[in-house]
Amino acid sequence: MNIEEIGLWVLKADPGSKDSIDAHNALYSKMEEVGLGDALIDYAHGATEKEYTMWAVQNYYKVMQA
Repeated sequence: MNIEEIGLWVLKADPGSKDSIDAHNALYSKMEEVGLGDALIDYAHGATEKEYTMWAVQNYYKVMQA
């Protein structure tokens, strides 16, 4: 699954559901692949789900392009 698909999954999943937990775990794992797992957690504090999901997608591609 690519980062956009995971991002959409995070945003569409019912909050607190197993599906939502699985989606968030997938997002974290994808970010770990590019060394940004901890940065995602740090950014997520105080951000909305939409904000940190968009941040993840944008920064995933920044790292991949570098």
